[in-house]
Amino acid sequence: MPSFHYENIIDLTHPINSAIPVWPGDPAVVLFPLNQLEKDGFNLGGFTMGEHSGTHVGVASHFHDHETTLDKLHPASLFKPCVVIDLAKECEANPDFELTPDHLQHWEKTNGIVPKDSILLFHTGWSKYFSTAKYLGIDESNGLHFPGFSLEATRFLIVHRNIAGLGIDTAGIEPGKDSNATGSPARVIALIP
Repeated sequence: MPSFHYENIIDLTHPINSAIPVWPGDPAVVLFPLNQLEKDGFNLGGFTMGEHSGTHVGVASHFHDHETTLDKLHPASLFKPCVVIDLAKECEANPDFELTPDHLQHWEKTNGIVPKDSILLFHTGWSKYFSTAKYLGIDESNGLHFPGFSLEATRFLIVHRNIAGLGIDTAGIEPGKDSNATGSPARVIALIP
């Protein structure tokens, strides 16, 4: 088993609580006490939630039967060098913003080629809305509105940059509007085994 040595690890997770936004149709996050110190001599709580609520890792089995499940991933696959593309200003101006191959190539002109086997993190600034209605941006027809990777950018990163993973501070890697119309195309491509 490989050992790890990292000088800078940043926790990007959100705490689990009942205010976690959930995808339309998913169960709400419920926290409940099981034991109490005064009565039982110790505190113990429980919770229920859908597996795609809050901070989570998507794996191939989400869209492909008989493929890798999270428990089968080696921990080393989750500890990789990361690069961050910060387009928070653009996303603030357009909740349906899509990161395209043009954005990636513009970023690479200044910062260099996205390294092979790295994780690309797209900073949209959306995490500041995490416990608010704007995080999912549900409109009157139940459409979703939040930024994400275009299908073309996802394909470009996988095929031409051979990245290890994608990360984003929204509810999904593709824009919410794409999830409405076509059922998560970027995730399907990103999670191909």
